Amino acid sequence: YRWYARICPSKTTAGGFELTYHWVPVVSTETMATQASTYALGLIPVPLVGTSPPAHRGVVKVPMWWWVSRVSWRTVTVSVWLPTPTGPLPVRATAKPLRLLVDPADPYARGGGKRRCAGPGLAWQEPMGDAAVGACSHVYNRAVRNVSARVSIEWAITWKSNRGASGRLPNRRTTRVVRVSVGEIQALVSD
Repeated sequence: YRWYARICPSKTTAGGFELTYHWVPVVSTETMATQASTYALGLIPVPLVGTSPPAHRGVVKVPMWWWVSRVSWRTVTVSVWLPTPTGPLPVRATAKPLRLLVDPADPYARGGGKRRCAGPGLAWQEPMGDAAVGACSHVYNRAVRNVSARVSIEWAITWKSNRGASGRLPNRRTTRVVRVSVGEIQALVSD
């Protein structure tokens, strides 16, 4: 806190002044940066997730590819004016996507089959074929029904004020839950 003296024209005495004292909290730049990043977090998109095959129609032993749209994978910057005892302080917070985290919720895979991808993942295309495996794909070796897979984007948060202060805040994640069902395809062989 800082102690401030406030001198104002008197409301009761003509030509006089009134003196009052006030304790005003001193807010650290880091606290203001955290407040600015809270505004930025409200603008960070929840991932728009794509899968191939569709998440509700997966096939045992066929890789399921996971990715997020380019709309979800973008840098978000917000500038806010925060009130301080010495006047408004502009702070800019920036959230940059770092990695894609895929938890396919496979109860039969080691660690649930979790994956970390350096980018937004890759959308499967027909020329790749069914045997192709990507960094963000997962092969379910047994059938599962209605499991809750989780796809998250991990964000790096930085901030900078017009007073020259800057820094990093803890990484944050935005997550979308995707319901997954994977079945077996029965084949009939005849002579």
